[in-house]
Amino acid sequence: MEEIRNQKLNKALELCKQSGLVLRKFDGKNFSFECDEPNRSKL
Repeated sequence: MEEIRNQKLNKALELCKQSGLVLRKFDGKNFSFECDEPNRSKL
């Protein structure tokens, strides 16, 4: 089960990275995640 969660996490990270974003929140159970600007706090 842990392996599947890791695969989903990697997929979420990959999808965010493709948009030039970073993964902010991740829920493996429902496979919901949020991407965000990488250096938002510095702006």
